[in-house]
Amino acid sequence: MNSQNSQIQPQARYILPSFIEHSSFGVKESNPYNKLFEERIIFLGVQVDDASANDIMAQLLVLESLDPDRDIT
Repeated sequence: MNSQNSQIQPQARYILPSFIEHSSFGVKESNPYNKLFEERIIFLGVQVDDASANDIMAQLLVLESLDPDRDIT
């Protein structure tokens, strides 16, 4: 067994629910995490490690570039 095969791969604990939103722009399928992101809410449900810190920074950078004057919670 090499070191790549011995690494534990993350697995989903459950199926993430999705829902349909209707607006004047049409119909969009979404999920809770997308909805939180659209509302500029960053959800952290795991311990901060290198991977999760990179994910958080990516979200912060995108939200900041979309609207620098709005708060991120």
